[in-house]
Amino acid sequence: MRRKHGVPLWTVCASLAAGPLLAGCGWVGGGLAERSGPEVSEQAGEALRSAESLRVRISLDGGTDSATEVDLTLDDEGNCRGTVAQAGEGSAELVRRGNEVWLRPDEAFWKSRAGAAGENSYALFRGRYLHGSVDDPVLGGLSGTCDLAGLRESSAETGGDWGAPRTGTLDGVRVVSVTRREKHGSTTLHVAREGTPYPVRVDKSGAEESGTMRFSDFGTPVPTRVPSAAESVDVDELRRNRARGTGAEAAPGADTGPGPAG
Repeated sequence: MRRKHGVPLWTVCASLAAGPLLAGCGWVGGGLAERSGPEVSEQAGEALRSAESLRVRISLDGGTDSATEVDLTLDDEGNCRGTVAQAGEGSAELVRRGNEVWLRPDEAFWKSRAGAAGENSYALFRGRYLHGSVDDPVLGGLSGTCDLAGLRESSAETGGDWGAPRTGTLDGVRVVSVTRREKHGSTTLHVAREGTPYPVRVDKSGAEESGTMRFSDFGTPVPTRVPSAAESVDVDELRRNRARGTGAEAAPGADTGPGPAG
């Protein structure tokens, strides 16, 4: 499965989870392991919607040419910082603060989207961020990745038949895990057993695509530092170089071909 830039993060999350987490009816104090599978999912969905900021790491394995990695810290004001990457197509650092967006692609990222012209752009802008606004056609679509509200919306629907809870430890965290069997695979949701029942990890196993989505750092603010002017180049400079025939024929954040989720 191949993806294009500009696809909001919550779409990827819903795909990974093979359906959204169940809607919540308020947290139930204690005894999470003694609840039903659907109740555990409800609690996790409610906790997720309460988070003002978090870190999400997504690993999708849709085949050798479409393995995707996303690592973002984001908040409910649209700010975010992190990376997106796809096998064979490079990676890029993404920063959004308010209405401003910065994108720093690596060489493979440039070349996969614009060939030789991309190589020229990489040589010109090596190590610097493209800088623009959320309204820019080049960077605006990719900035949609930073939509925590959309991630919450994806967890607001109902559906699914979760099995009985199991207890265990995952990455040092005591969890309650529930699994949903599906036509072509399964989804397992791991929820923190102590404190707020935040989702810790979602594992998706399927015939066409498998992956993992990890949640952490709930309530931790997105770093406020943004790239300096010396570290950045205005996205309009890319257009001017393109017009002169010295830059990319297609900007790396444009929806011109497959790329990592975002």
